[in-house]
Amino acid sequence: MEHRNVLTLVFSFIIILGLFLGVISSDTQPPDEEATYVGWQTCVDAGCHAEKSGNGNIYQGVDEFRKTMHANIHNRPTPENVIIDRWFERDTTLRFYDFRVPDVPESPRDTFYIDLSKRGRPDEYYIRMYTTGKYADTTDWFEVQYNYGGNGWLQRFLVEVDGSYYPVPFQYVLKSYRDTENISDKVYFLDLFRWYSYDSRIGAIVFHERGTEEFLSKSWDRDCAACHVNGFDVEGIAINDSTTRWSAKWVGSDGDDSAVKDINIAVGCESCHGPGSNHADEPGNEEYQKILSPRRWDLSEESRFWTDRKLDLCNQCHNRHDSKPKRPGDEPIHGYQYDEENNLPYKPRLELRDFVSDTVKQGQYWGETKISYAHHQQGQDYWRSAHYKGHVFHDGCFNCHSVHNQTEYPYQLDRNWYSLRKGEGCVAFGCHSSLADTDTAIQDGLEYNKHTKHLNQHSQCVNCHYTKTATITFTGSYEFSDHSDKVIRPTATSSSTNAFLGVLNTCAASCHRNGYGERNRPDAFDRNASIRYSMGDTVVPMKAPDYGIVDKNFTLWKENTDLELADSLWEGYKRLYPEYVMSVREGSVRSSTAGITRLFPNPATEVITIRFDVQRRENVRIEVYDATGRILRIVSEGILEPGSYRDEWELDDELYNPLPGGVYYMRIIGESFSGSLPVLVHR
Repeated sequence: MEHRNVLTLVFSFIIILGLFLGVISSDTQPPDEEATYVGWQTCVDAGCHAEKSGNGNIYQGVDEFRKTMHANIHNRPTPENVIIDRWFERDTTLRFYDFRVPDVPESPRDTFYIDLSKRGRPDEYYIRMYTTGKYADTTDWFEVQYNYGGNGWLQRFLVEVDGSYYPVPFQYVLKSYRDTENISDKVYFLDLFRWYSYDSRIGAIVFHERGTEEFLSKSWDRDCAACHVNGFDVEGIAINDSTTRWSAKWVGSDGDDSAVKDINIAVGCESCHGPGSNHADEPGNEEYQKILSPRRWDLSEESRFWTDRKLDLCNQCHNRHDSKPKRPGDEPIHGYQYDEENNLPYKPRLELRDFVSDTVKQGQYWGETKISYAHHQQGQDYWRSAHYKGHVFHDGCFNCHSVHNQTEYPYQLDRNWYSLRKGEGCVAFGCHSSLADTDTAIQDGLEYNKHTKHLNQHSQCVNCHYTKTATITFTGSYEFSDHSDKVIRPTATSSSTNAFLGVLNTCAASCHRNGYGERNRPDAFDRNASIRYSMGDTVVPMKAPDYGIVDKNFTLWKENTDLELADSLWEGYKRLYPEYVMSVREGSVRSSTAGITRLFPNPATEVITIRFDVQRRENVRIEVYDATGRILRIVSEGILEPGSYRDEWELDDELYNPLPGGVYYMRIIGESFSGSLPVLVHR
């Protein structure tokens, strides 16, 4: 009997465990393996999603989605959508100056040319590249297969060479965001490495030979396609033992229906919702609806797992990473999310980290920082934000951005997130509602925002917390915001060790550089969005103090003008925001001497508390430096009254990078005293 009871208990435990595991697997199961991509023309033809329906502004239907930049990432070229159509019509030649080519008579330095022509065919577009001089060479005429953008910031062109696609090495830049009417001469040359290399032996540029690994390894199919099509896959076609041609696949790419092929060389419905064949076959099936609807993955909005899966939908492209190699240590093959070991592309609901070699380190940053230098890496930024750490936005990117319709606000924002007016943007919710409070200055009667300490009409959340740090146009302006929410203090510019680029800072980059910066200047790339949405279209931005410093080079931040401006801005920063740079006074002086009285815990793993005393009124600065004497972080600085004080250091540097384990030094510097103590950081 006792033996039977034991068996019964064991059997019962197995059943309960099975039920428990079944519950877990049902919550985290991947998309149905039998589901296949059907193309987003199916969503259009079915008629189910053609009109506004569902949750009002949350869902806008396919007709509205057609207007977004995602849906128009590629289009067949026509006179209506090729912005520089007249350049092709007039047989225009673009010339690129390559500084590596020696300036000698037999090989002039500007040796690279791009011909644009219709070649007598009104609806066809052709591009040819050639060089001149002693080692002159030329490519064939390539017909443009697809436009590459054109309704946002810029336009590029895609040509087909031997079964693979290649972006031509220039882009036309719009004068301002979505301004396709004003044609200028703004051309930026990039991706030239896909077409030629510089041969130092002969002092000339040489085109890559077609059919070689050097050329095939730089195709759009191998490096770019996953983020540009609906229903992605890729096939490796062996040319010989050492050479592979990569052929991107998407819905309709191998079929005879060109309309299906063309509509799906875009970010379509299934790019974010996953393969839709099951839903198309049984549109009323509730389970299939849940699988395809990210907002229904976790109705409780408590699961970090499902929030991360929603973020993965955007981060599959808005994050810089290479494919996951077959074996650790191998070089990744592709410049996008792909599981090389199993030959599997990423699909929605799966974990992105299983398809990439790294989700953070492969971003491009300003020097030694974690401040984004390149566009399309908002994912790397957001993972470092307080919003992410606090699990504030349960739907991730979708809490702020509309994916289904082209909004009146830039960057497909779903509301006026720029505003600091009561009831709008970030201050419409409980988290930041008090930050809309204003005060009328006695001296001039103008209304100031209490949080920003700036004029209310010029105060915007994005000015300080979403600094524009990255570019896609390379014209000396920045179009993309760092999504970490961090304010980059002026001291970041002063303390940078990057001898060439330096590091920008929020105050200068947003408003004070030459009095306007990127957020405030009259010709801002997004048409003064932060100004326009708070004051109206007719208001001219107010010039911010520039301290008489004129900076002429907008791509470098290590010049004397940048350092002088940073020093001036830091003095203003300390005056306006003492609560962010001053230590907390805890009472009368406890020690008979001035200096640090205690550091704890030490060793530290996350944060260290600093206690110190000041004997008389004086300016006091606390900083962290390494064994070489380099200052890593200014913890606090300002004029303090006599007393005992407390501060904290979160074991990071001036650019919010967590410091590795090791020995550092906490230094306190007053007008009448100084001292330092070692800090052991344990990771």
